[in-house]
Amino acid sequence: MSDALRHHLASLPAGPVPRDDHALDRLLENAWDQLSGGDGGMEGYKIHNRIFNVTWAPPTLAFEIERHGGIVAGGSGYAEIQSWEVNADTAVASLVSSRKQRVRPMQAAVDTEQLAAELAALILAGEKDGRLRLSGDRVQVKMAAVLPSAAKQTTQGRQKRLNAALGIHLGKRGWVRGPGGWWSPRDPEE
Repeated sequence: MSDALRHHLASLPAGPVPRDDHALDRLLENAWDQLSGGDGGMEGYKIHNRIFNVTWAPPTLAFEIERHGGIVAGGSGYAEIQSWEVNADTAVASLVSSRKQRVRPMQAAVDTEQLAAELAALILAGEKDGRLRLSGDRVQVKMAAVLPSAAKQTTQGRQKRLNAALGIHLGKRGWVRGPGGWWSPRDPEE
């Protein structure tokens, strides 16, 4: 741990650290690689202007930081809030806890049953629609045109439910789902 960070911490009164103390952020950022521990995917450059609930209780500096890995990588509406403690005497950083926090409102629910009924009616009537791809007697649902954009896991769940509901609606009329998600009337020879 740098002497500059130790000196700065020693100058602070015990208790909450005002968030206008950007010197602390810079010093902690620069010293992060010198600390032992520090697992949890944390890197020094992530600290500056992102830590909050900062408390100095000598020799421990405690803070929280919002991590956005799920948002960036998978479109999640949740961020991970990590609680950290840095012991200025031992130069050890410890991840104390981690929790999820919603940072984006949830998307409205999608009524896959209603969508399936509507799409099945179009398919069975042989209607042309921008949400359907036609090839002879085969039809493929353009999922991106039907379902709103969402996190990967949400989209996959909606597609699965929509295909299951389509299977019920179209299956009653002898349609089957084949490779690539193409629906076609069952071959009467089968």
